[in-house]
Amino acid sequence: MTALLVGSDLVDVTRDAAARATRAEDGFTTLFDGSSTRNWQMAGGGHFAVVDGRLESVPAEDLGLFWCTIPAPPDFVLRLRWLRWRHADASGVFVRFPRPEPRPDSNPAFIAIQRGFEVQIDEVGIAGATGIHKTGAIYNQSRQQLDPRPARPAAEWNDFEISVRGQRYVVGLNGHNVATFENDDPSRGLPGSATAPSFIGLQVYPGSRVAFRNIRIKAL
Repeated sequence: MTALLVGSDLVDVTRDAAARATRAEDGFTTLFDGSSTRNWQMAGGGHFAVVDGRLESVPAEDLGLFWCTIPAPPDFVLRLRWLRWRHADASGVFVRFPRPEPRPDSNPAFIAIQRGFEVQIDEVGIAGATGIHKTGAIYNQSRQQLDPRPARPAAEWNDFEISVRGQRYVVGLNGHNVATFENDDPSRGLPGSATAPSFIGLQVYPGSRVAFRNIRIKAL
């Protein structure tokens, strides 16, 4: 099934075509193939729905985390495409966080914020926001080097490439490196291991509708 969003350049590829394109990238493993979410789980508020080969966030009143249960390699490159329907819609891509566990007294989605790092999707930012709160930045990390670029207009697809090697994080947005970050916090962003795996995930942000597709990862 195909769907036209806005403009001819926004025609969704079919699930089979998307899978073929992903397989063509040497060494990359597909984390979402356009149809199945069997390797994904939800923590916190909201959920994601599969619509015409893409994942669409369905927000609730609290933050949510849709996380891939396949452990990420210790060092990796993560590639994906994302689209927001309105200019102000927000989300994020989380990397290197431990397994979210149910908590009776708090939202389990916050483990990704507290123990991992978020690559932000937000063209507006919070009140008084600086670059560390906007698209492509490692959220709220003041010591990163930024070369910010605007995302494409709402209803157009954007590309992220997130490289994590050691404690160096590099974010590419639509072919341009926009953030470089060296982590020195020993309590977060730890590379996964057999006994302590780490994961990647997508944020469900209250009031925002954001879609993702072509999610794939490669060990470095």
